[in-house]
This record gives sequence, C-alpha cells and structure tokens, in this order.
Amino acid sequence: MPDRPLCYRIVSQANAASLVSGPLRSPLPVALDLASLYGQRLGRLMPYRPRQGESLKDHAERLDRIGSLQREHAKLEARLNREKQFNRKVEINAEGRAVQTQIDELTA
Repeated sequence: MPDRPLCYRIVSQANAASLVSGPLRSPLPVALDLASLYGQRLGRLMPYRPRQGESLKDHAERLDRIGSLQREHAKLEARLNREKQFNRKVEINAEGRAVQTQIDELTA
C-alpha cells in the first residue's frame, strides 16, 4: 500500500455539492523560460539523463544515436549466433565490441 493516496478529491467547480477525483500532480520545476521548463520535464522521461550543458535537441539526437547503435549491436549479435565459421565470428565480435564501446561512451 502506498504511503500517499493515488488520487485526491476536490469540490467540483460545476456543482459545489459533488466531489471530483483526479490524479496527484507533482509541482512544476523552477524555470525562467519555457524551453528550460520543457527540458527539465522531458529530461525526467528520457532513459538517460542529459549531460551538463546539453540542450534538449542535442540530448534527443544523442538518444536517437544510442537507439540506432543498440539496434545495430543486436543485429551483430544475431549474425554472430548464425555464423558457423570461426574467422568470421571473430570479425563480427570485433565489430560488436566497437559498437558497444560507442554505446558506452554515449551513455556515460
């Protein structure tokens, strides 16, 4: 059971005799302009935190790059599992390690 309620009840604006329930909302972060407000709100939803001084656009581009590298890495792993020849497996494994290194650099 959560410590706090999952919703709250307030008096309806249309009818003072009835109560209306709604979800709990977290307060907005302190921001000087809409761009920084959007950046703070969206930054909490993204899987990786933005880097110091990174704009929202740069952060989104970095997340796109991480996603494409992860898909490429998954394809290389599938190719590695299908491959029978050892020398080709070594080459595919080296490519996979290089891609994983790029992913680690972008997520660090």
